[in-house]
Amino acid sequence: MNLSPLHLCHYYRTLVGPVLAALALGLSGGALGEDVTSKQRGESATSAADRPQGLTADLVYAVLVGDVAVQRRNPRMAFTHYLLAARLAGDVKMVQLAARSAMALEDRDAEQRAVKLWLELAPESLEAQQLAAYVAIKADDIPVALGHLRLVIAMAHDREKDG
Repeated sequence: MNLSPLHLCHYYRTLVGPVLAALALGLSGGALGEDVTSKQRGESATSAADRPQGLTADLVYAVLVGDVAVQRRNPRMAFTHYLLAARLAGDVKMVQLAARSAMALEDRDAEQRAVKLWLELAPESLEAQQLAAYVAIKADDIPVALGHLRLVIAMAHDREKDG
């Protein structure tokens, strides 16, 4: 991409500024940042109390690369970077983006990795349980799918009682 300085400035103002603002506003409520090397080894997300506060360069980079990959219709790269961002931030919105990218890939392993992290971060999420059931059905793992579907029904029933 060959951009003039004027176009580059506009690009950063229209893309990077809003992304950084969204990260600062949307993710600052939760604990952010974590040791990248432990995440790259595939260790599960730690609790919010174990993570230091603040945006990290690795987190911002992962989100930006994921966003650019979506714009360029590269779901593999988007999945990889959104999943890393989700692990670094412990943020459900990032893992949702990773799950969408995994679904676009139609890659069972990627879908399972995204669902596993989503369930670790938000086990009470109706959407995570629904996706887990769907992924289990695609993998012909009916007992696991039934377990998730039972949870979906129970959660829906509880929400109905709560209003």
